[in-house]
Amino acid sequence: MKKKIFLFVLLVILGLVCLLLFKQRKLIQQSLKDKKELAQMDVAPVANYPIKTAAYWTSPTMGKQDAINLARHDLLIIDLENKFNNRQRLLEIKKMNPAVIILAYSNPMEIFMTLYHSRPWQNKVIEEITKNYPGWLLKTVNREKQTLQFAHFWPGMIMLNMSSTCPRINGERYNEWMAKKLKREILSDPIFDGYFQDNGTVNISWVYQNSQEKIDINADNQADLNAFIDKSWSKGQKQFLRSIRRYFNKRSLFLSRKMIIVTNKGDTNLLNLVDGKFFEKFPNDYLGDKWAFGWKQSMDNARQTGPYTILQVERRFLSFGLASALLLDNAYLAVSQDDAGIFPEFEINPGKPKGNTFYFNHKYRRDYENLRVEVEPLSQEGKIIMPY
Repeated sequence: MKKKIFLFVLLVILGLVCLLLFKQRKLIQQSLKDKKELAQMDVAPVANYPIKTAAYWTSPTMGKQDAINLARHDLLIIDLENKFNNRQRLLEIKKMNPAVIILAYSNPMEIFMTLYHSRPWQNKVIEEITKNYPGWLLKTVNREKQTLQFAHFWPGMIMLNMSSTCPRINGERYNEWMAKKLKREILSDPIFDGYFQDNGTVNISWVYQNSQEKIDINADNQADLNAFIDKSWSKGQKQFLRSIRRYFNKRSLFLSRKMIIVTNKGDTNLLNLVDGKFFEKFPNDYLGDKWAFGWKQSMDNARQTGPYTILQVERRFLSFGLASALLLDNAYLAVSQDDAGIFPEFEINPGKPKGNTFYFNHKYRRDYENLRVEVEPLSQEGKIIMPY
């Protein structure tokens, strides 16, 4: 009897393994093909910057020099359209910097209503949703005029209903459909080491916080209360990320590397589902405490948001962002957006930290073996003092 049970369990396990191999066969085949192509590729390696840096590349295309410069960073957030427009550039980056982490960028919360030649994947999404799933477009109700409108956040885009109360069409809600589509068409490509979700927020009522318009989150043509809107959105967002995470756990079995998820909004939500947070236009004053444009709150959050936390600043704040990142142990610094420039400021070797950050003489300071870091948050000034 025990022998029969053992054989049955063994057959079930073998069946599951075969099923997983069958489902991941394209991933394995593409990975082997990429390894062969990488081995034959005549591309010179590049030197990483000595500190942890990242790049935020939301352009759908990438030139040769862009790839060379971007390869110097440790972590790249790359618009997923580059998979279709110039995948070869992504392979070249991997050849130049084998340790680089490439995350596929997408914004599942919104779609353009204009078709762009450089965005073939997005164009298909627009066509599919507007033709087959118009009920997933998020709507608002004007309480004064009692009229329905499409919800807007970014100019030229329409919002989609990520919530758990989104109408089911053909048995699926939008967050389920989009997660499945990303897994099948984007994240199954071994060129990517993970996923970056733009607008990875657990609440959405703030878009229409001070307006006569209110979101209709459950598509019943009635304005909903903010608490209900945000509860439904949070649940849908978590369902979406859990689906991605489960897929990554399976994919990691075949590629033998951890797959990474990063979202923007530098809050401390979703930390059980993500590996880091992206602080866009750091510091962020909407996170709670407003002191120094939200710097202290942003820094407090960043200490908690995982090993792939990224502070993004504009070029004019580069020194401030660099010094702030060096006050932390887990932060990468990204400069601007779609910026494939060279950054001499990153050519520093701090050595090991000699201690934690401390407050001294109205400045936050940290000493390293080879330099000293000072930040004055109110004036948004940062200094790297060398030699030390």
